[in-house]
Amino acid sequence: MAARNALIRPDHNSGPDGLGDEPGSENVLLSQVAHERLRLDVLSGVLRPNQRLVEKELSELLGMSRTPVRYALVLLAVDGLVDRGKTEN
Repeated sequence: MAARNALIRPDHNSGPDGLGDEPGSENVLLSQVAHERLRLDVLSGVLRPNQRLVEKELSELLGMSRTPVRYALVLLAVDGLVDRGKTEN
């Protein structure tokens, strides 16, 4: 199976801070949790520019399946924080 990856964009804009949905809400989706955690990690420098992000590794780190992590990476790309790269074989 091909590994899916993304790279942190070195020219990201931090944008406004804030969590959006209430973290204590029972209606928060895992993809929202993953998106917010990864977004904060990018903005705080925990994840560095040009760092390769691998779905499998991120899912293990976040303790969730790859599907919400994959969607979170799509959202981060829409936010302009990561570049979605080609998949590896």
